[in-house]
Amino acid sequence: MSWKRHHHYLTLVADHTTKKIVWGAEGKDTATLDAFFDQLGSDRAAGIETVSMDMGASFNKSVRAEGHAPQAVICIDPFHAVKLVTDALDTVRRVTWNELRALPDQAAAKKFKGARWALLKRPENLTDDQSTTLRKLRRRGGDLWRAYSLKEAFRAIFAGDLDAEETTELLDRWCSKASRSRLPAFVKVAKTIRKFRDGILAAIRLGVNNAPRRRTQQPRPPDHRTGLRLPLRQGRTRPGHALLRAHRAAPTPREIPGMIHIGAGRATKTWSPPPWSPGAPGCASTGRPGWPPTTCCASRSAPGRD
Repeated sequence: MSWKRHHHYLTLVADHTTKKIVWGAEGKDTATLDAFFDQLGSDRAAGIETVSMDMGASFNKSVRAEGHAPQAVICIDPFHAVKLVTDALDTVRRVTWNELRALPDQAAAKKFKGARWALLKRPENLTDDQSTTLRKLRRRGGDLWRAYSLKEAFRAIFAGDLDAEETTELLDRWCSKASRSRLPAFVKVAKTIRKFRDGILAAIRLGVNNAPRRRTQQPRPPDHRTGLRLPLRQGRTRPGHALLRAHRAAPTPREIPGMIHIGAGRATKTWSPPPWSPGAPGCASTGRPGWPPTTCCASRSAPGRD
């Protein structure tokens, strides 16, 4: 959480197996995570196998530093990749709205102003009015509908019903299509997805992401499956569905014993750091002496979004 007019952040470390926080400190920069590795020690840090994070540079720099965990596999949480694509859609929406505002007839701009949530929400969560607005936008076509179709096709890739090989194929196909879309926002985001492609696919392959931390910040849906994004409901027509394969049951995430999780979230004013740390003689959550972690993950929360 943030208070007053400024955002105050916490960096949190949690055990992936127990889903409990084991370390925390105020801040979200490289120096904050460096403090965790200083307490952890180079010997135990050498046992870390996997680090899950978003696409920010701060945590990546700390993890790759000498004496920290340069040997670890970086996993980019697909949640943050989907967020980038959604932001690109919102950019196209604003451009279209400004073009309509420049026309002599302002009626079209006024009607279009309420289309934001019809575009950004999941199709199955739309109200009747928003569904009507979306159908009108589909009939209108143009850049905005192409952007929406790209967003929905990308989100469906991570619905949880595809294996690693299929995800790789569809992700590459999506990046190729976005690069040829002639939409500057999507051309840019396709370059970013290609840059972090290996980390995104590693998260899918290993079943490691930041979902446990996000569940500490928002209520858990009753049908949520740990480590997976919720699949779209069957029977709905999804834009870009030609890119997708038939629905299958979502796979069970791979359990890796001894995993730890590092995440950054916005702090509340009354928060106080947990009384334990990796330098303590034993783990407060498991009671095991020495607490040798094998996997950790790191992420940051975007202000007001995560």
